[in-house]
Amino acid sequence: MSHLGPLVSPFVDGQLSAARVAKAEQHLAQCQACRAQVEAERSCRDAARAARAVPVNPDLTEKLLALSIPDASPGRLNTGTGEVERAVRGTRVRVISGALASAGVFAVALFVLGGQQRQVDDLTAMVPTIKDPVGLTAMPGLANAPSTASTASDGSGDEISGTVLDWMSTSGWSTPSDLPAGMRVENVSVAESADAGGQVLQLDLVSGQAVVHVMEQRGVLDTSMIAALEPVQVGEHEAYLVAEDWWILQCGGSVVAVSSGPDPTAAHEVIVRMAENDDPGVVDRMANGLHVLLAGS
Repeated sequence: MSHLGPLVSPFVDGQLSAARVAKAEQHLAQCQACRAQVEAERSCRDAARAARAVPVNPDLTEKLLALSIPDASPGRLNTGTGEVERAVRGTRVRVISGALASAGVFAVALFVLGGQQRQVDDLTAMVPTIKDPVGLTAMPGLANAPSTASTASDGSGDEISGTVLDWMSTSGWSTPSDLPAGMRVENVSVAESADAGGQVLQLDLVSGQAVVHVMEQRGVLDTSMIAALEPVQVGEHEAYLVAEDWWILQCGGSVVAVSSGPDPTAAHEVIVRMAENDDPGVVDRMANGLHVLLAGS
C-alpha cells in the first residue's frame, strides 16, 4: 500500500477493519516515515488526555460580563454548542456503490472541528447523471472569462483551463497540477447542494472524444465505510470504484469523484495529477483546544 496518510488517525484510534490494520502494520514495518507519524499521533493523544483545562482569568470574565450588549439578557453565557451540534448533524451526502449493490447506499463521514462528525450517507449529490452542466461563466471571479467552448478552436482554451485550475487552488479546492495533453476545461460550477449538505464543485473536462466529470466536496472519507471495497492504486492515490464508473478518492481536504465512463483511462490520467493526501490528524489535535476555550463559559 502507499503511505498511510489519512489512515494514521483511524489506525491509532482503532477504527480500521482487521484487514486494513494488517496491511497498515505490514507497511509500518517497512516505512520509517509512517512509523514516525503514528508515534507523533499517539503522543498527541496522550498529551490531550493528560492536559488540564486552562482556568479563565476572573478579571477577564468580569470585564466581559460588564460589556453593554444591546438586547442581551442577564444570566449565564450560552456557548451555542447546541446550535453547532444541530447544524453538524443535519449534513447528509450519499454514494451508491456498484461494488456494494446489495448493500445499497453506504456512508462517508466528514469530520469537523472538535471531532464532531457529519453523517454523509448520500453521495449521489457528488456523482449525478450530468445532463446540462452549468457553464464556466457561472463561477464567481470567472464571469468575465470567455466561454471555453468558443475558445477551443483558437488555442486560448489552454489559457482558460489554467485560469480555472488557478482559481480552484486559491479557493481551497483540490486541484490537478496540470491537465493531460489535449484536455481542456469545458465547464465548471460550484453549487450549494441540500442533499450533499454543503458546496459541491463540478468540473467537466474534454479531450477529443473523451469527457471527464469531476465532483468534489470538502471532507474526509470514512475508512470504515470503504473497507469492503478493494482499493486501486492510481499514481499516489488509493481510489475506489463506486457507482459503476465513478472513482472515489481522498485528495487533501476533499473527497473527489472522477468518471470518464466505462473506459477509466482518462479519469485515471486526471487522478494521477491530483494533490497527494494530507493528514487530517490536525483536527483531532485541535479538539482539546476547543474544550479549553469553552471551559470557562
